[in-house]
Amino acid sequence: MADPLVLAKAEAAYEWCRNATEATDKPWVYLLIPNDAVDESKSLAGLAATSMSSAIKAR
Repeated sequence: MADPLVLAKAEAAYEWCRNATEATDKPWVYLLIPNDAVDESKSLAGLAATSMSSAIKAR
């Protein structure tokens, strides 16, 4: 999750979502969720709440 390549791809995905949202007036969101955070007991909303999307937006 700290790998520069992963973070660069996440930044590009965030920009893509921002542009897609502007172009379509529909919300697009990118979530960077580590593999070990995903299991059957967690909901998408729960994963989204703990994802790195807010860290990417802050850049």
